[in-house]
Amino acid sequence: MISIIGAGPAGSHLAYLLAKKGQEVNIYEDHKSIGNPVQCTGLVTDSIHQILKLPKKVIVNKITGFKVFSKNHSVEINFKKPNIVLDRMKFDRYVAEKAEDAGAKYFLNHKFETCKLNKDNVEFMVNNKIFKTDYLVGADGPFSQVAKSASIYNKRKFMIGIQARVTLPVENPEIIEVYVGEGYFGWLVPEDKNIARIGTASYKNANFFFRSLLNKRALNVKIREYQSGVIPMYDPKQKIQNGCVFLIGDAACQTKNPSHGGIIQGMIASQFLVKAITENKNYKRLLKPLRRELRYNLFIRRVLDKLSENDLDKLLLLVKKANVRKILETYDRDFPSKLLFKLLVNEPRLISFAKFLV
Repeated sequence: MISIIGAGPAGSHLAYLLAKKGQEVNIYEDHKSIGNPVQCTGLVTDSIHQILKLPKKVIVNKITGFKVFSKNHSVEINFKKPNIVLDRMKFDRYVAEKAEDAGAKYFLNHKFETCKLNKDNVEFMVNNKIFKTDYLVGADGPFSQVAKSASIYNKRKFMIGIQARVTLPVENPEIIEVYVGEGYFGWLVPEDKNIARIGTASYKNANFFFRSLLNKRALNVKIREYQSGVIPMYDPKQKIQNGCVFLIGDAACQTKNPSHGGIIQGMIASQFLVKAITENKNYKRLLKPLRRELRYNLFIRRVLDKLSENDLDKLLLLVKKANVRKILETYDRDFPSKLLFKLLVNEPRLISFAKFLV
C-alpha cells in the first residue's frame, strides 16, 4: 500500500504511474474538490509533452515568446516550441482522472494530521482516523505537514506570490510580459485578447510590488479573481526522505526559482520516486539529474536577487545581443545546465554577474 497526501499534479502523476505498475495507491486530499484553490500561473514549457499528452480542454493558450522589461530596457525572446498556459483546475483534475482510471483511489476532504514511522510500516492520521501504509508520500505543498511530522521539513525560505486574473486588452496574446526589478519578479500571462494573469513574486512587501505592477501595466482593470500563494525556494540541503516517508513537488521544494515554476519538476520527481519505491532504489541518487538543474536555477535566482536596477539594465543590454537571444530561443529553460554553458561561451561578459554571489 502506498499513501499519497496531496492531489496536485506531482501527487496525482505519481499515483498514476504507481497504479499502472499494479501498486495499491490511495490519495488523500484535504480540499473538497481537486484543483481548488488555484495558486499558480499555469505556464509550462513544451517539455510537458515528454511527461504526458495534454487534451485540448486543459489548454487555455499557447505562447510563442516573452518580452522582458527592466527599468529602462526591454528585449523579446521567441520560443523554439510554444509554451502552454494551463487551466490549472482542469489540468489537476485530468491528471487525477488518469490516476483513478489506472486504479488509484481518491479520498477528498481528508486532512492529514500526523504520522509515526514504525519498523515495517508508517502509521498516519487523517480526519482523526489512523491508517497504516507501506510508504507515505508528502505531495502536500510548501508547508508540508508530512515533512513536519516526519522530521524532514528543514528550514525553508519562501517567496510570496500574488496573482490576479484580470480583464484588459492584450496587444499580443501569444507573448508573455516579464518584469524584473529590485526585490521582485513580475509577469503578465495572456489567456486571450481580453484576459490575462498578472502577478508578482517577492520575499517581502508582496502587496506593494503587486499593486505597483498592476498600476503600471493594467490601470483600472477589472479583477476577476485572486490566485495567491507561497513559493518554496529550492534548497540543495532539503531532506526528501525519512525511511518510508518521501517528499515530492513543492513539499520537497522542487521548484525552478528564476521563474518559480514547479509543475514539470514535481512530475519529473514523481517518475524517479516510482523507481525508488518499486525497484528499491535510492531516491536521492535517482534525483541527481533534476537536482543538478534545480541547483543551476537557484544559482540564477541568487544572482538576480543581488542585481540593482542599473545592473538589470546592463544584463538586458547583453541579452539583446543576437548570439545571446539565439541561445535563449534554442534551449529549454527547464534544463539550464546546457543553457548557461552556451551563454557563457558565446557571451563571456555574462560571467561578470557571478560577482554578485560573493
